[in-house]
Amino acid sequence: MPLKKPKAVRVPLPFPDNELSKDENKRRRAIRAKRDLEELDGFSWSKKPRRGIAERVGDRMRRLPAQFPFLMAGVGMGGLLILGFVIASDTGLRVGPRVVYAESWGSERTAEDAAAEREAAMEALRQRYAAHNAEIDARAAAQREAALAREREAARGASPS
Repeated sequence: MPLKKPKAVRVPLPFPDNELSKDENKRRRAIRAKRDLEELDGFSWSKKPRRGIAERVGDRMRRLPAQFPFLMAGVGMGGLLILGFVIASDTGLRVGPRVVYAESWGSERTAEDAAAEREAAMEALRQRYAAHNAEIDARAAAQREAALAREREAARGASPS
């Protein structure tokens, strides 16, 4: 028995050539699919080498022009926040003294102990205050002496000898 030659079977294409179809819906869908494929740069196996980031960002911005102002506003606000924190960290703002609202003492502590501690803390504060004032007075006196010395030198230089 001789072998029969198989019939030629047409292999289906992924997208049939419907651009020339008489059916208007098929023709419209084919044209739209072709345009979408061109916009997406074809199939993944036939893509061109990747372009630079500037070109890709430019393409993205051309495709999404309405979202660009919102994107820039979001990036700008984030940048302003970060810039504010950086500026605040560089200004050298002083942190105030640590305030202790409650301390834990043993049960044997009496009111007299608390008053004595408070008086000792106040005496230390008074001494610091007096030392600070003495330092300020000494600096002012040194500045006055330096100013007087400069005036004397200027008077000696101005007077005829």
